[in-house]
Amino acid sequence: MQPLSDISTTLFLALAARYVGSEPMLADAAALCAGRTRGWSTWCALQDADQLLIAESLRLRPSLVAQPKRFLMSAEAIIKGERSPFELIDASKLSDELHEQDCYRISPHLNADQLIREYFEALKYGRATPVYAQLPESGDVVLKHIAGDQVRVFVVPESERSVLEVADCHIHIPSSPAVQEIKWELGSLRELAQQLDATPNLHSQHEASLTNIWGSEPRRAADSGNFYRVNAPTGTGKSVAMVMMSIDAARRGHRVVIAVPTLVELENTVRILKQSLAVAAADLKVAPLHSATRVYERAQIQFAQSNTASAYDYACLLDAYASDLLDVEPGKEPCFNVRVSTQEEGRLEHSKRLNHCPFLFKCGRTRMLSEALEADIVVINHHALLSGTTRIPLSDADQFPGPRSLIELLLRTAPVFLVDEIDGLLKSAIDSSVIELKLGNQGDNSPLLRLFNTVVGRSNILGIDRSSLYRVNWALTYCTLSVSQLMNLQQEKYFEWPKKETTWSDADDTFITEKLGINREELEQLFNNTNRIPPHLERLSHHLACWRSNDGEHKLETLAVNLGHLIKALSDSGLLPAPLKEHDQIRLKASLILRGTLLVIETHLRNLQVELPAFVNAEIPNAYEVRRSIAGPEPLSPTPNGPLQRAVFGFKRKDSSDNDSTLNVVAMRGDPHSTLLSLPDVSALGYAGVKRLFIGFSATAYFPGASAYDLRAKDFIDVPDAAGQITFENVNQTTAISGATFAERKFLVSKFAKEIWPWAKARLQSLANDPKTQERARLLLVTNSDTDAEVLAMALAKMQGGPGQLVGWVRGRQSEYKPSSLEAQQTLVYDDLAEFTSGRHKDKTLLVSALGPMARGHNIVNADGLSAIGAVVICVRPLPSSDSPNNNLAHICYETGKAVAFYSSPGLLMMQERKHSNALLQSIRTARPAFSQQPDNIRHYTIMNILVSLTQLIGRGRRGGTPVTCYFADAAFLNGLKPWHEMLNESVHQLKKDGDWDQFERHHAGVASALLKYINESRKDAR
Repeated sequence: MQPLSDISTTLFLALAARYVGSEPMLADAAALCAGRTRGWSTWCALQDADQLLIAESLRLRPSLVAQPKRFLMSAEAIIKGERSPFELIDASKLSDELHEQDCYRISPHLNADQLIREYFEALKYGRATPVYAQLPESGDVVLKHIAGDQVRVFVVPESERSVLEVADCHIHIPSSPAVQEIKWELGSLRELAQQLDATPNLHSQHEASLTNIWGSEPRRAADSGNFYRVNAPTGTGKSVAMVMMSIDAARRGHRVVIAVPTLVELENTVRILKQSLAVAAADLKVAPLHSATRVYERAQIQFAQSNTASAYDYACLLDAYASDLLDVEPGKEPCFNVRVSTQEEGRLEHSKRLNHCPFLFKCGRTRMLSEALEADIVVINHHALLSGTTRIPLSDADQFPGPRSLIELLLRTAPVFLVDEIDGLLKSAIDSSVIELKLGNQGDNSPLLRLFNTVVGRSNILGIDRSSLYRVNWALTYCTLSVSQLMNLQQEKYFEWPKKETTWSDADDTFITEKLGINREELEQLFNNTNRIPPHLERLSHHLACWRSNDGEHKLETLAVNLGHLIKALSDSGLLPAPLKEHDQIRLKASLILRGTLLVIETHLRNLQVELPAFVNAEIPNAYEVRRSIAGPEPLSPTPNGPLQRAVFGFKRKDSSDNDSTLNVVAMRGDPHSTLLSLPDVSALGYAGVKRLFIGFSATAYFPGASAYDLRAKDFIDVPDAAGQITFENVNQTTAISGATFAERKFLVSKFAKEIWPWAKARLQSLANDPKTQERARLLLVTNSDTDAEVLAMALAKMQGGPGQLVGWVRGRQSEYKPSSLEAQQTLVYDDLAEFTSGRHKDKTLLVSALGPMARGHNIVNADGLSAIGAVVICVRPLPSSDSPNNNLAHICYETGKAVAFYSSPGLLMMQERKHSNALLQSIRTARPAFSQQPDNIRHYTIMNILVSLTQLIGRGRRGGTPVTCYFADAAFLNGLKPWHEMLNESVHQLKKDGDWDQFERHHAGVASALLKYINESRKDAR
């Protein structure tokens, strides 16, 4: 039987010949298989049945052949094979290596539709159903859970076999039919709003919010298959309108999915919906849905609040039969990692994995998913919507074995999706497309090191080909021992690590070729020790080959010293284009070392990508974690590789607490923007067989130039912003925190705290003395990181004559459980913000936080619905690195999507996207790390992304139309090489040049007017 990869390749070769042209390029078929349909001009003109066929084929094809290089390898073998259903237009190329531009056709004696139908059916039913162990028919049932070195044994005696599930259980998926158009009537919504406003235990802003968002339009309709957005300023009532739209749609029989940013918003939204439904539609059901790994954690919070939500009520029944009399750690129950142990007389004990724990459908673990699939309204958090999966058996598990994504199940069961903070969803999609894995053999918490200790040294593993085992052994050895050796070398200062957030293997290629006077082809040969390089570089080439092999024959310290001497000798020889200055010699040495070693690490990582699936299938401990880290989660996306068409590896050096250095590989791939925009049509067709409707709500969903937030969806409702209300001002501080080294940071933040307190004290008094602001006499102080925020809060709290107990530090997610010397009553977590003005922290008048947790925080308002924040103070210049992997991917996908026009040939489209995206990646890689030295477009995108966060942040103080001042307090705002107002002015000019300023000014009038005023005032002050 043909492998699924070959079946998929044949199918997409036939699809291209059917829908692109009778003699397409191989690139056309590769592009369709890669899911690059958004810029294909023919897509929208296809019949529904044809779109469905392509979408379902994308859903079924293995992700490996979605990479054009892999597709081409498979296509070449098929076309050149015996009885191939295809033939090349130029038969003379049969003896040559095939390329993307080569054209082919279906053999004349074959029918295209018949060929497509045959291979589609083969792909649809070609997956082998996993064979799991069965419980023994008689006797005691012995079960095992193996976790690392620990083995727990559970024994169910024969007398209690009746408690076990005897038949296969599953959850039924209630498919929902297609709905071409969804509409909402203003009259119906207003009636609902008035009904809710009249209810004592609900707020009274439903009708006001509806008027703000909806306007006077009597009826609004949206077509399935599209992603729409509702653009409206902060505080106008988008979330309130979204809840009412969901209730109205559900009352008319449409199942609705609401997606919210975090689990806190999820629980709040479920609570609000339950209260509202009790008034307006008591027969409707609402249910939460999120990752199973968070159920226990959120259950503790639910029960502490006396909430008896059944979705969180479960108990591990397996514990009752544990031979060690211990209880499993809550939240880490072995639901899908239980083995049944059998032993026949005279033979060794044998164990095999069960599909799931035999108590799974009795313990309550399946309740959240089953209730969500039956509910009229489902509320899910962004991360679970994009990346959540379940291994609970479903009714069609025979056809689609393995873990299933939650978004797939929701697409099948609901026609309407309403997304709160749509730009936050895009940011989540970007962050989910970047994966990081610690390399080296330092410490004991790295999945890679644990896999190394499990696999290396074993001569055979059941179910693993020996050749694959040897390749993985070598790759793991290089990615652990050799990496640690390299990091020790730089720690001992034998070479200087580049001062960049991300280091790339080929980042300095241009620098190397210029200094050595060679071309790119000669650079490749330089590391292979061939005779195709200039004679005066032969000694250098012979030396560099040792770095590529690193076979232990040479001591790296000696190689590093010798390399320095070689470079100096070349500089002095007069054979280079010009003598090298000392700093160029130092940089060239580091560039050559990293060029050689990082490229080999990439090779071994790609080998692991190819070989590890077999280790995962063989259930080798930690193989799944390592594979997921270097390949990323299998995204529910028609385009898993994005415009770059591959996973791209970068490397991040990190200093550890014991003055050592470690190396992390960062892999980025995919196209988050297209992934979201494809949800209503291509993804919905592939997974549900019908198109779905998505509507996103946000104040910053339309933000041209903000590569990480601007989703190019259609406008459903567009509410213009009001000018004014926002003011930007400078505080005349002298302490400059931004740009300081890590070692100086703590001292400078403490110094800043002492300097800012007299100003903050006077500002608080002014707010308290003014009748208009006395109810919001609080300042929000914002830094760039959790670490800086903690230091600032501690310095203020412990300062003699300072604010003391009036300081509250809002912890970010990464530091929520980290020990701190701040008193417990001065630390807040994200959940505390929901009741900030009425809870135990209501006396705090100086709220200190990093930008992240606050920019999209809760509505910090008083009982009247107006802001409880008097002013926002930016304490550290908000300039995130342009070179972070997340920003890189966002920039590349965003610009490529805007720059590459529609093509009738998907192959030409793919090649243009690849050319443009790789050129942009190269410009990012080769740029110097300073922000001022980044490419112009990258600087603009970075500034616009910052403005999104600032706009969201300012929204904390702008609630209900409250005027707010945002103060820039870090002296680096004024004294930097390029002051903040100059950078903002550059982006304003770029918006005007691109023709986006008028729309930007309409959607963000408050920020736009504040920007212009700040730029003009700063110019005057600079004179």
